[in-house]
Amino acid sequence: PEVARSVRDAGHEIGHHGYLHESVRGADEATEEGYLLRGLEALDSVLGLRPVGYRPPSCDLTYRTTTLLARHGFHYCSGFMDSDHPYRHASGIVELPMHWSLDDWNRYNYVPGYTSSPILPPSVVVDAWYEELEGLVAVGGLFDLTMHPFISGRPARALALEGLIARAREIDGLWIAAGDEIATWVEGLGLPPVTHEPPVVPPAGQPGGATTWTTPTMP
Repeated sequence: PEVARSVRDAGHEIGHHGYLHESVRGADEATEEGYLLRGLEALDSVLGLRPVGYRPPSCDLTYRTTTLLARHGFHYCSGFMDSDHPYRHASGIVELPMHWSLDDWNRYNYVPGYTSSPILPPSVVVDAWYEELEGLVAVGGLFDLTMHPFISGRPARALALEGLIARAREIDGLWIAAGDEIATWVEGLGLPPVTHEPPVVPPAGQPGGATTWTTPTMP
């Protein structure tokens, strides 16, 4: 709690990222909403705030996630990987898309028996991220970098990240902002809503039919 309060007191935005990093794969609506509410209660009791942004644990979502977010007062979600630009869901929730290529997990993290990714040097990682940044700047897109404190918090990685931020600040016209600021800006653009519809699954026994069906992750 003390660490979380120090982040808040330093002026950083606090978002919702689940309660116990729960996956919603196969969860019914009541269970998914329960995860959401429990996280809100924890943030309120420890930090006295109600977040406006949501990053789904492991980026697992259902087709009802953004509707639940809108029901509980969120302004934006950041978990879909279907665009290089922010957009607005039919629920009214703004989407700030992310992507695994802009995540430190698969570049730095190694857990014996769990992850098999090599541990890359920070210089290699930030150079790759800068290439991604240049590409997104070229199309006027959103560079949404996902960091984990226990992964990118190591000294060499934190130092490299500072260097990446310094390089980013030298790009003319680049806006560096918090998620809530970007979402507020997107809300004012009057973008047409985007609807994500579940695919039509043939009944079991028919060609292409499934014998079991669970709610897929998005995208």
